[in-house]
Amino acid sequence: MVLPLSKEAVAPFILHGEYLKKIRQAWKKIVKKGPEWGLRSCRALSSYKSWLQHKVESILLYVRQTSEKGLRELEWNQASLEKEELIVALADAKSKEDVATDHLCQL
Repeated sequence: MVLPLSKEAVAPFILHGEYLKKIRQAWKKIVKKGPEWGLRSCRALSSYKSWLQHKVESILLYVRQTSEKGLRELEWNQASLEKEELIVALADAKSKEDVATDHLCQL
């Protein structure tokens, strides 16, 4: 049975002053690119890195990265299919041109 939330749990969460400033600064310092875990090396032990990688994979934080990879593969497959269709269309147009040229020569 699911109970409704208390009014305290639903109350708006508002931050002012120094806390808001610290939160904004923390969000600005997020490392978005770089090798394995970002631009900076925190000199963490390999056991910690492997544990962290396992945790990240277990809670599916890599969904975006794998979906981007899958998206790139899908785009490449679509481009190759489109290329094959264009090659077939070009061959068909050339054969029609040859037939039309032969027909004009006979006239």
